[in-house]
Amino acid sequence: MDAPAAAALTYDLTTPPKGCSWAPDGTCLLTAGDDARLRVLELPAPMVAEPPAAPENPVWRPTFEVKACECVYDYAWYPRLHSSQPSTCVFAACARAAPPALYDAYDGRRRASYVLRDALDEPVPCLALSFSPGGATLRVAAQKRSRLAAFDVATSQVVSDTAVAQRGPLACLACIDEHVFVAGGYSGQIRVYDDRENDPGVALKDSNKMGGVTRLRVSNDAVYASHRGEDVVRGFDLRTRRVASRCTRAGHAHQRFDFDVVG
Repeated sequence: MDAPAAAALTYDLTTPPKGCSWAPDGTCLLTAGDDARLRVLELPAPMVAEPPAAPENPVWRPTFEVKACECVYDYAWYPRLHSSQPSTCVFAACARAAPPALYDAYDGRRRASYVLRDALDEPVPCLALSFSPGGATLRVAAQKRSRLAAFDVATSQVVSDTAVAQRGPLACLACIDEHVFVAGGYSGQIRVYDDRENDPGVALKDSNKMGGVTRLRVSNDAVYASHRGEDVVRGFDLRTRRVASRCTRAGHAHQRFDFDVVG
């Protein structure tokens, strides 16, 4: 779908969306609102036909809604999703006062829950989540303490659970491969971890002070990060661990402005 066609769509939502995420196969969009509801929106049928066509005055409506317990913190599509394979059509989300869960992208049915527990055996909410590129692992960042855990997506079993030295809370995660991932938090620190190594992680640094991390993305040998109250998206070279590029955009506010990378 080209940019003009996307701009011509009318979005029929009852509340402004808090970010959005395209499905890996490009057929639908996932978003969340201030009403603690997750919504999946499918492209109008003419736009996914072969050949695609732009209908007159298309309206993009949610196919269903999922009511989370409270405020939705983060969500992500299963990376190997394809609409021709219903078993892969799922997404994960985490919200306040509820464990992360896996939802069916066709009807919103909960397929699995990924419960992290504290010392009192109480469920721990998570602020961020990210699938590994192959989809076998779901990584989460606990709401309290600098605690990072990983679940086996198929079995919902915890495969790793570690308290790290990075100052938190940790509000952003991004997976580079099946073992290496990046975590960012309110303190502005960004660290790269390898779950095969027992070390404190590698810090990505800038000569200028960085605000709280609001979003992390990865691409090839780089990590891209946005920060609270800043107009710049930094690109860190994983080899030098330093800033290699800076992209400016209007984002000097305390809100979370999302972005994505291609390639």
